[in-house]
Amino acid sequence: MPKAFYSYPDALVFRGIYEVLSKIIDEVNIDIKDDGIVIRATDPAQVAYMEVEIPSHAFTQFSVEEAGDYGLVVSTINKALKSAKRGFRLDTKVEGDEVQFIIVGAIKKTFLFRAIAVPKPELNLEALSFAAKSTILVEAMKNALKDIELVSDKVIIEQENSEVLRLKGAGETKYALTISRSSGAVIDMSGEGKIVSSYNVDYLVNILPLLKVSDTMTLEFIENGPLKATIDIPTGGRVTFLLAPYVG
Repeated sequence: MPKAFYSYPDALVFRGIYEVLSKIIDEVNIDIKDDGIVIRATDPAQVAYMEVEIPSHAFTQFSVEEAGDYGLVVSTINKALKSAKRGFRLDTKVEGDEVQFIIVGAIKKTFLFRAIAVPKPELNLEALSFAAKSTILVEAMKNALKDIELVSDKVIIEQENSEVLRLKGAGETKYALTISRSSGAVIDMSGEGKIVSSYNVDYLVNILPLLKVSDTMTLEFIENGPLKATIDIPTGGRVTFLLAPYVG
C-alpha cells in the first residue's frame, strides 16, 4: 500500500469527481505517483471509462513516501464529500490500509476509510484516434443534454467539417442544438466531412456535475465509435470520460 499526504485547494473539484463516479461505478482505483495522482474507473458494463489526472503541482502540498495504488468504495466517499463547500480544501492521508479525507473549512472534518484492492483498469487513451474534435462552452452541452434527456434515450452527435456541431435527440419529439463558429460557443473545431455517432444520454447526463469546474470541454469521436470528453480543471488536472457508442 502507498504512503502519502496531499492537499488540494478546492474540495469542490473532488466532490464533483466522486459524485459522477458514484453514478457509474462502485469502486475506484487511485494510483499515487511521484508526479501526481491518477483516478481510474470502468463501469461494470464496460460502456464507460473515467480517468482523472492531477499533477503534483496542482496540490498545495504533495508528499509521497511510497508510491502505489489502492481502491475505495465510491458511495462512502461521495457521502463524505457532500459536506465540502466553496473555499474548502481537501487533505488526503494514505498510510497502509487507512485513508483519511480531511475537509478543511470553517471547521475541520476527518473521515477514515479502509483501502481495498481494486484492479487498475488498463486503457491507453493515447492509442485511440478520432475523426472529429470540438472544444465548446460547457453551457451549450449542459443545455443540450438536459433537453435531449426529456425526449430520447440517446444523443446523436454530428459534426460537419470544422464548422458545425449538432447535438440531437429523436423520440416522439425531436430536438436539435446547432453550435457553429459564428455562435460564439465554439472555441476550436477540426475534422473533415460529416461524422455522426450516437451515445446513451444517461451516461452523458451523469457527467454534468463535472461541468461546474470548467467553462469549456473537448469532444472527440469517430463514426459509430467511442466518444472522448475531456475537461481541464482550472486549478490543475484533467478529467477524461470515454463512452462506447449507443447500441439499440
